[in-house]
Amino acid sequence: MLGQHQLPSGSALKNGLLLRGAVLRLLLLLFLTLFGTGAYFIALTRSNYVDPNVSLLIIASALYFLLLCLISVTKRSYYWAALPLVILSVPNAINDFFPSMYMGPPDASVDPPAFALFTHIDLFLILGLLRHGRFRFSRQLVAAGFAALFIAFFVVTNYLTSAWSTNGIYGLYQIRYALLVYLVFRTIGFDNARRPFVLGLIAAIVLTLMETLVLSFLLAPAGHLISGNLGKNPLGHFGAAALSFFMFYRAPKAVILHKYLPLGIATLLMLGSGTRFSVVAALASLLLVHSIRSSTILKNAAYFFIGALAILTLLLVTPQGKSIVGGIAHVSESITAPDLIERTPESSSMITRLQTWLNTIDMASKHCLTGVGPGNWTFLKGDFHIPYEGLLDPHNDLLNFVVSYGVPFGLLFYAAILIYPLIAGHRISFQRHDEFLQGCYAFILCIALTGLTNATLWKHSIFGLTCIFACILIFSRREQITK
Repeated sequence: MLGQHQLPSGSALKNGLLLRGAVLRLLLLLFLTLFGTGAYFIALTRSNYVDPNVSLLIIASALYFLLLCLISVTKRSYYWAALPLVILSVPNAINDFFPSMYMGPPDASVDPPAFALFTHIDLFLILGLLRHGRFRFSRQLVAAGFAALFIAFFVVTNYLTSAWSTNGIYGLYQIRYALLVYLVFRTIGFDNARRPFVLGLIAAIVLTLMETLVLSFLLAPAGHLISGNLGKNPLGHFGAAALSFFMFYRAPKAVILHKYLPLGIATLLMLGSGTRFSVVAALASLLLVHSIRSSTILKNAAYFFIGALAILTLLLVTPQGKSIVGGIAHVSESITAPDLIERTPESSSMITRLQTWLNTIDMASKHCLTGVGPGNWTFLKGDFHIPYEGLLDPHNDLLNFVVSYGVPFGLLFYAAILIYPLIAGHRISFQRHDEFLQGCYAFILCIALTGLTNATLWKHSIFGLTCIFACILIFSRREQITK
């Protein structure tokens, strides 16, 4: 009838959605291209720039990565299965194929490692967005776009005003990973993806163990396990977090393969690394989550007593015969003058951390609004009397965020990764007795605890994986993630 508006046909509506999706994909590619090109040309002007190189290991890593990419584009569930494999098992050597920058002054006596301006994890997240992402205009996606523009303005302004040195421009991976993982969850969705994701995580843990055993056998570093991708301490922290997850995860079938195998490997990685605080963090996270799950005071008291006894034992008894408590007392005797403290094998790591933390707080106080920029701490540590040339971070996650991004943005960023997910996922995890989400909750909690004595999230693979677990909890409220 005349005067009435006709509703668009199904094909017209579908074409309109496809067009808008294509426009959003184009805008995303344009934004990432401008960002990557700008970072590359800026890096070329710096003395710590490193040209790409090729080796047999890089070629083998690239072929493995390409295989995972080909598998992931065939089906959405395969993408979620491949994601933990890409993050954990693809050798970091693949990133030597990209332009890189030294993570410290290139003229230092200790040759610093290099980190790529963009990584294989960036590429895989972008691949998922372009292949499986459902781009539709929504308030949440528009809000994410404005947030990305604000962050870009914040970053560019700091570089233009020289508040941040471009020596550490490689360190922007934290911002990139967080934004890309959020977009992956927003556009692809995690519904019905639990099983493939867990299977991929189990496969990645098995491959991590194999790589770790080979490298540890070749290097034999004082009897400790060490990983080429994760190193020593981060390997222990990852093992502790994986242990925390699988302790609560209820395998739907094949319990030995889906639960006890990864649980045993995670325990081996945690203990074999010789990182004692990983054990403390795992016990503390398990204790806290068990206490939240428990509905009786008696169970809570039992969990607290057992956990407190185990943690106290770790603090008071060490293989070197010098307890952590005794070491802290030893350091505290000259807390105002750490250089005068007598160093012993038992107290050396605590002295290093004490001096690093105190002087990092001084650095952060002088750059409290903007921070020094991600990746720049290691270039400025000498100016703040931190004498350890091989140290690449302040050995504390909260301090690393604050000194890198400033107090306002640093605290907000830290809370978005480690605190808000616990708040967002608390109700659905425990009131609905969802063991998978409880495992994710324990994983995030364990990573937060390991960050008390190490900058765990400065390890890019652990940061990427933590962002995924954080988004699982955050989106669990909105999407009611299915099993």
